[in-house]
Amino acid sequence: MWSKLSPVLAVLGGVWMLFLFFNAADVMYIGPDQSDDRVKVACAPLGRLSGTVEDFDDPLTTEQRLVVSQYVDQLREDESGTEQQKVRTDAEQSVLADCGRARQDRVALLILVATATILLVVTQLPRSRHTADA
Repeated sequence: MWSKLSPVLAVLGGVWMLFLFFNAADVMYIGPDQSDDRVKVACAPLGRLSGTVEDFDDPLTTEQRLVVSQYVDQLREDESGTEQQKVRTDAEQSVLADCGRARQDRVALLILVATATILLVVTQLPRSRHTADA
């Protein structure tokens, strides 16, 4: 039973690693003033299928910039432009920091899945050699 299940688990581990590498991590935010609105921001995946290069002058993606703009626009209109710019800068830095943590979590999970998959394959090698000799 275990010998038939091991290759399936190894393939599933490989597929999961590819999913973790190429799929974007999402960060959830609660709307302004602790409302029930939930905002999902997609962070860049670890691996990129496209050849786009990250712009260090503007590290936010278009979708992330739109979320920040909507957040700032929902603030009270009576705030001055400098206060809104500070809030915008803080929101951008928060999105970047949260996406950085999400990427670190994704890397940690990827390493865990890779280690488990490699251990599964390595433990099956002596068994397959032993049964081939018999």
